[in-house]
Amino acid sequence: MALAFVALLLTTMLIRGQVPGLAWVIIALVLPASLFYSAPPVRLVSTGYGEFVAALIVSALVPTLAFTLQTGAMHRILFLATAPLVLFNFAMILAFEVPDYATDLKASKRTLMVRLGWENGMRLHDATLIGAILVLVAGVLLGMPAHVSVGLLIVLPLAAAQVWQMGRVRRGARPNWILLTGGAVAVFTLAAYLTFAGFATS
Repeated sequence: MALAFVALLLTTMLIRGQVPGLAWVIIALVLPASLFYSAPPVRLVSTGYGEFVAALIVSALVPTLAFTLQTGAMHRILFLATAPLVLFNFAMILAFEVPDYATDLKASKRTLMVRLGWENGMRLHDATLIGAILVLVAGVLLGMPAHVSVGLLIVLPLAAAQVWQMGRVRRGARPNWILLTGGAVAVFTLAAYLTFAGFATS
């Protein structure tokens, strides 16, 4: 019901011509990418690109659409704020593919983890988390508001713990899938919440 209300509100704005031109561009990117994530004939989820496209839509394009609907413009802070979230989201998706690796391989489901192989996929997960931290630091240097960035420091030990967990599994330790996937969700959702809270309290 809530989503139906949002859809109705957006439709009303479209009919009244209240949607800025830039927002139309974002909508034109989001809708087909979302549709063809799992729908034929494209099925991005089976191409090796679907995971990153999904992270890009959820963590960058949706916030960008919200921003452009309200302002009709873009801002570099928007990119600095969403870039780490895209990487945290991408790492979360990779973490969720690890427990299903054997099943996906047997079913010939061509996820990115299957395409790369479990060892390379795990290394990509770790590199993505490290990249997210580096992007976060770069954002501070490039003008990200300090009160937003400082809050995100809380995510650092969680991200480090996630890399440590994935490393143990890669080296043959008995995996705790609930802890691994739960940690991935915690890193992404906490980063998203702290980013929102940082801007909301500024």
